[in-house]
Amino acid sequence: MIRKILILGIFTLSFSCKEFSEKDKNNSENQQNIEVISTEENTASQKEDSSEEISALIKVKTPEEGAVINSPLQISGKAKGFWFFEADAPVKLLDKNDNLIAETYIQATGDWMIQDWVNFEGNLQFEITDQKSGFLVFERANPSDLKQNDRQYKIQVNFAR
Repeated sequence: MIRKILILGIFTLSFSCKEFSEKDKNNSENQQNIEVISTEENTASQKEDSSEEISALIKVKTPEEGAVINSPLQISGKAKGFWFFEADAPVKLLDKNDNLIAETYIQATGDWMIQDWVNFEGNLQFEITDQKSGFLVFERANPSDLKQNDRQYKIQVNFAR
């Protein structure tokens, strides 16, 4: 009798271990599949972004390239919806030596969660420097901080005296 109970216990234990092992294996395979799919989708979207010229992602209306600017500077234009995160994207004003003068954010004026063009506006206040020119740098919002997601659009500007 004890022998039958012992055999039944061993059988039950081995069956339970096998079932647990199968579930663990299936969960592990599912997690691997999810990661692979996610990585492939991310890689595909990166290739799509990087293959586009920056001018196909953002168009600045004001100020124009080479414009004479003073503070406060009104900024406007349009960008693809994925340029923004939470409806904004950073803008920096640099001197001709790439030193930071001021920074702000442009704000999407419409639904930014689309792939199409979205209008934006911004206002940048800055102190006039002794430099004659500099750059206005529009950066794609990149909450991930991954280098491959960085994009910049840089225009040359002249400072009013």
